[in-house]
Amino acid sequence: MRHVRYLAVLAIFAAAAMYVPNASAEEAQEQEEFETFVQVSLQNSVSEDGYTPTAQLLIQRPVYAEYFGITCFALASPAYGEAHCGLFVEPIDWLYLSLSAGIETHESVYRVSGTVMVNAGVFQAVGVFEYGGSGRWHTLRAGFRIGEHIRLGLMSQRFEGEGPFVQLGVGRVSLRAAYLFDIERYVDERAEFGWRNNRFYTALIALSVRASP
Repeated sequence: MRHVRYLAVLAIFAAAAMYVPNASAEEAQEQEEFETFVQVSLQNSVSEDGYTPTAQLLIQRPVYAEYFGITCFALASPAYGEAHCGLFVEPIDWLYLSLSAGIETHESVYRVSGTVMVNAGVFQAVGVFEYGGSGRWHTLRAGFRIGEHIRLGLMSQRFEGEGPFVQLGVGRVSLRAAYLFDIERYVDERAEFGWRNNRFYTALIALSVRASP
């Protein structure tokens, strides 16, 4: 698969990041959430157009306690790939920000990405925004934790749609499912197709596993 090279690019950057001096042991003991981790995600989207499997790799390493560090991400699917690395910062306890730059499978290979995450008790909101040669893209999720293992909320992902999601998390493994209606596509094609047409609906399922070295 030719897009595997994007995963290889990320692995090279990530290996270098692992050798950046970490925070002192005393500082590391003060925080547990922002540890060094590797997360692998497998996603499949199913719609009238068929199904699209996607593999994602996320690596994050704090450099100064939980406040500042290095983040790298790569994605590979049958028709597209990207990889980028950058920095993250947590200016206050409930706010996470990151900015990355890298490459994608397009004539104009450069791509940038930014992430905003808010954690406030049982509420969590995450926004990822990207722009590059292939255009803009986003994914947004906002939801509430119900009990210890379940999160319910709403999400929006460009080219897939908007709708509800449910997420089950046990330890370092999470499974998320969503049923989405593509509002952007509907606006463009509503003169030809009604809102009940299956072309506007997508089911998403994603499995993520996180590990710490």
